[in-house]
This record gives sequence, structure tokens and C-alpha cells, in this order.
Amino acid sequence: MQTDNCPETASQETLSPPEEVRVTGFRLELIHFLRRPLHGVREVLSEVSAGVAAEDFFRDLSEESKKQLFCQQMASVLPLSGRYTLNLSVSMLADAAFVEQILAQKLGRKIIIEIQDPGSLLRLNSIEQQTIFTAVKRLSAEEYQVWLDDLYPEHLYAWSRSGLVFDAVKIDCHLFRQFSQSAAVFARLVRRYRDAGKMVVVEGVESIEDYIICLRSAADALQGYFFRQEWRRLSLH
Repeated sequence: MQTDNCPETASQETLSPPEEVRVTGFRLELIHFLRRPLHGVREVLSEVSAGVAAEDFFRDLSEESKKQLFCQQMASVLPLSGRYTLNLSVSMLADAAFVEQILAQKLGRKIIIEIQDPGSLLRLNSIEQQTIFTAVKRLSAEEYQVWLDDLYPEHLYAWSRSGLVFDAVKIDCHLFRQFSQSAAVFARLVRRYRDAGKMVVVEGVESIEDYIICLRSAADALQGYFFRQEWRRLSLH
């Protein structure tokens, strides 16, 4: 998909007005699958200029800039082999026109959608939540896998009400650190998450010890600095 195929409103606004604060490229992080025959799946993560506080920068991006960034990420990986996960916010899923633009590209066998802020669902009323659930169902019907990123236990109930079973759910690095002090406790967390997703992906794997804990937990896939030699980068400049 070319950037100009995204919604017009997303392409009319720059990513960041100050020239010194901008996205410089994309990091393609390998997702290492342990138990399923999936290979060449990478998450597309944006990188910013040196000295920029990345977390603050992405948090403060306008909705239109987030859409444009999504389009840039998609256009950048289309010529590459493999499959790629791209992040969408709950608010972006609430934009029916934007979701339809994604569906129109018919890239379900290439692009995986990660809902990056599942906790945001808790701030919506029941009607707004149904809009999100409908968007997920529409994407799934068109062969797009949908994953829940950064899922925390307190988010599970709200998402379970939808009746959806996601293609994967991700345990983020902070939750992994919190629960991995005990292999048995972490294994129970993985089993609990499996009720929400067909696969459980663990982020923040940094060492062989982390790898072994995840392997014993029956997690399906891993991601993190331990696999950094398999990362790739795309420059925008």
C-alpha cells in the first residue's frame, strides 16, 4: 500500500512539526516462535532522532500523525519478504473509515494488527466498546490476524466480554519481569492468557535464563534483546 492510499486526513499532516523531532526509521524485531510453524514474522517499531524521548514523542502524537505513521510503516515493509506486525491504537480502531481503508488493501496475509493499548478499552462505554469489537471482527473476516499487545490481567475481563479469541496476546517486558521471578507463577500467567489468545508472545527476553523460563512456561513465541542479531533496520533518510 502506498502512503497516499491511506485516509486523506492522515496524509495531510506531518508526523511532528518540529523538524528536529522526527521518525528516522523503523526497527524490524524478529518474533521467535517456539511451538508453531511461523517464521519471518517481525514487529515494526519506529525509531526517532537521537536525544528525543521516544515514549513522550509517541504518546503526544496526534491521531492523524499516528495514522500517517502506520501508513509509512506499511508502505516500507510491503516490498520485503515475511510478515509484519503493525501497531494500532484503540482510538484508531474506532475510526471506521480508517479501518475500511486497511481492509481495502487486502493484506491480511502480509500484515498483522497489534492493538497497542488494550487498557484503553476500559475507558469506553459499552456502545464504544462494541465499535471496537466490530472492527476486530471485520479485520479477522478479511484474514488479518489481530493481536493484543501489552495485555495486563486487569484488561482480560473487558476483552473477554467480546467473545473474541485473538490470534495472539502479548506479555510485555514489565509484566514478564514481575512474574518471571518464579517459573511456576509465570507458567500460570501464560495459561491464563491462553484463554484470550491462540498464542502467547512474551516480550523483554534478554538472556538465556529468560529464554528457558519462557520455554518451560509453554509460551508460543518470544521477542526481545536476546534476538537482537536478527533485527533489521530501515532508514527513512
